[in-house]
Amino acid sequence: MNRLIFTFLFAIVTSLAVQAAPPRLACETLFTDTSLRNENTSVMITKSTDNYYRNFSVENSPKLVKLMEEKIKADTKRAYNSVERYEGKNEYRIILNINNEGYTINIGFTRYSDSEAKLFVQGEMAAFE
Repeated sequence: MNRLIFTFLFAIVTSLAVQAAPPRLACETLFTDTSLRNENTSVMITKSTDNYYRNFSVENSPKLVKLMEEKIKADTKRAYNSVERYEGKNEYRIILNINNEGYTINIGFTRYSDSEAKLFVQGEMAAFE
């Protein structure tokens, strides 16, 4: 009887621990690291009951564009789907779909040049909790 109770309690605790896992995306640091913000950056965050959208834009900063590319490359490893598009010599776009606890998180990155880029993260609020 004690063994059955222990097994039942263990199952409940384990399911609760797994249920509330934040996505831990590499690109999230672009929004949380305030040292990256300067006159060349713009951050927009929109929250609603069903949607959470964040946008990080960079102009005149090759260093930050390179950092954004590193972050998107790290998150690409977690994507179950991706779409890439190349335009001209410099423009590059990628959209990633990442599953987190049954919710889809969309990440989009556009590099316009070596010094200008935009990145967004979007999904249901529950995907980020």
